[in-house]
Amino acid sequence: TSPLADTDRYPDIQVDQHFRASIGGQYKLNDNLELGLTYTYLDLGNPKLRGAAIPPLYMARPIGDYENNAAHFLGTTLRYRF
Repeated sequence: TSPLADTDRYPDIQVDQHFRASIGGQYKLNDNLELGLTYTYLDLGNPKLRGAAIPPLYMARPIGDYENNAAHFLGTTLRYRF
C-alpha cells in the first residue's frame, strides 16, 4: 500500500495498492545457448489526488482519480555457456 495519504500525494507519485503477476520461460537453442522471455503485469491501484500542494510554488492543488493505473514489463535473456 502507499505510505502517503490522499491529501499528500503528488501527480508524479500515483501509487496505491500494488498487485504484480509475472510469467516467464527459457528455451534451450543448443548445448551452449539459452533464450529466456519474461512478462510482468503491475497493477498500481486507483490512487486519488486530494489537493497536495506542489512545490516550488505550492499553489497548484490537483484533485482527481487515476483509473487503469498499470505498467507492463517485458524482459529477455540470452545465456551462452563456454
